[in-house]
Amino acid sequence: MYVIKNAFKNLIRNKNRNMLLGIIILSIIFTIAASMIINKTSEQAIRYYKAKFGAEVTMTNVSGNKENQVPLSAEKLLSFSDSKYIQSKIYTAQIAVIPKDLKVLSDSGHQAEGSMAAKAYVKGSNDPSVNDAFAKGLKKITAGAMYQNKNECIISNEFAMLNGLKPRDTITVISSIKDQPMPITLRITGIYEDKSINQENEVSSSLFQPLNDIYTGFNTVADSEIFQTYGTLDVKMALKDPNLLEKFKAELRTKGLPEYYSVSVDEDTYQNMAAPIEKIAGISNKVMLGVFGCGGLILLLLSLMTVRERKYEIGVLRAMGMKKSKAALGLLTESIAIVGLCLVMGLGIAKTAQTQLSKAVISAHITEKTAQKQIIREVQLGFNDFTMITLASLGLVLLSSISGVLFVTRYEPSKILSERN
Repeated sequence: MYVIKNAFKNLIRNKNRNMLLGIIILSIIFTIAASMIINKTSEQAIRYYKAKFGAEVTMTNVSGNKENQVPLSAEKLLSFSDSKYIQSKIYTAQIAVIPKDLKVLSDSGHQAEGSMAAKAYVKGSNDPSVNDAFAKGLKKITAGAMYQNKNECIISNEFAMLNGLKPRDTITVISSIKDQPMPITLRITGIYEDKSINQENEVSSSLFQPLNDIYTGFNTVADSEIFQTYGTLDVKMALKDPNLLEKFKAELRTKGLPEYYSVSVDEDTYQNMAAPIEKIAGISNKVMLGVFGCGGLILLLLSLMTVRERKYEIGVLRAMGMKKSKAALGLLTESIAIVGLCLVMGLGIAKTAQTQLSKAVISAHITEKTAQKQIIREVQLGFNDFTMITLASLGLVLLSSISGVLFVTRYEPSKILSERN
């Protein structure tokens, strides 16, 4: 008990030196904790990027001779996207149709001899936002609401005005195959405004006039006779991670993807989004190692200086009969007390600054407030983190006490006292 009491008295007697030691240890502990927070925030931000964007897959026919090559069927494309490596997938089914008993914009009135000309597209997607134009606000619903159920659709404001249509009205579209109308009846739930195109630009035919486009759900188009006869399907897939490309490519080959199709991912875009966050995490690790190394060296030097100053005190205690182990325990107790106090303060400061640290890391890269709050909420220092910080702190205790312990255990009292001057 005397050893412990004496150790705490020494902390007060040598408060200036111990305050300097404490400031260094506190800085190291806070840096370690802050680096862990930055790394955890970076990991969560990268997970957010992976979950939202993934790495877009591209399949390209690289064969110069495309004759006698069967195009990839809709069923085949759908099977390709059914994979554990896929993060997200967007299907867009499209059919060229004739709106029955309705006018279309940019209609030339031209008909090829012996056939019927398609005048508009019906596009069905499984994407809740329909497409990028709607997601970016270039197209938006101005009357009614977005379709929710099968055989519901939305049409452009111009197409609606041309035909006197409004929400809850129904329209029918048929195929351009003569004597095979294959009709589809659609109920209008909403009318959209299109700001993504220049209304004054002329188009070659009504089929390529975007204002004639009719949007509906994927199943509405995919289940229709027209689509099964001559519809087209576009599938956009994103891998969970670019590094999964080879595994996904091997899976596609087993599912029947011809060898003349190359498979690649848009890794550059993915890396451009994730790289800045990863760079911040790398810098924080380097700073942590640098502070830990430099701080440890400074602590060792201070420990050597402290032992030189306290040489006589140690010699007297040893001459009075104090055992080596108790003298060394006294020095360790002082260091443990300082580090313990710094540990509480450092973790408290880090906990207080945690939200601001996380926000500073992601604010420049993730603008969505909801995503920021979710990431910050998930960044918490856990048991394993506290254990690592505590172990690092104990390492500092040993480092700051090692020279004193070696001095006590190596020299006898007479030797210590004789070398005082």
